[in-house]
Amino acid sequence: LKPALGCYGDSFAKTPHTDRLARRGVLFEAAYCNQAVCSPSRNALMTGLRPQTLGIYELSTNFRKAAPDAVTLAQHFRQQG
Repeated sequence: LKPALGCYGDSFAKTPHTDRLARRGVLFEAAYCNQAVCSPSRNALMTGLRPQTLGIYELSTNFRKAAPDAVTLAQHFRQQG
């Protein structure tokens, strides 16, 4: 999927603020996710564990029931102060 944004070459899209942000920051040319479904992908991002390791493959799986001992990035930051 290619985003419909000027910074990615879409000549029809009018996205001046996003384009400016892309010029000043980082523009990702290639991005990958662990799972095509959003919830397992977010859980993988927040824990550093693959969906296969967490046992989460779909939206209906409760994160804390599937992986009660998994430490999220936010929890790690909180523990480190």
